[in-house]
Amino acid sequence: TEQLIVPDRAIGTDLINRFVLTVGENNVLQYKLVSVGERYCYLRAITSGLSEGDVIAVNGPASVGPGMPVSPNKLTIDSCD
Repeated sequence: TEQLIVPDRAIGTDLINRFVLTVGENNVLQYKLVSVGERYCYLRAITSGLSEGDVIAVNGPASVGPGMPVSPNKLTIDSCD
């Protein structure tokens, strides 16, 4: 089965839940709860909570959070050969 894979560092925790921040309308960050699967090198499978086409906030200072506007830059994620 196909799975969405994101850099492990993009996944945050808040005591109970795991989440990622996605870039939404007007480049504002949104909080999305996710369930995670297996790890592949520095990447992690997301088993629920994201949709194909979601833009994930991967890098950035720890001070960013939901509702904050960002200036996103695209990056290429290398495979784990």
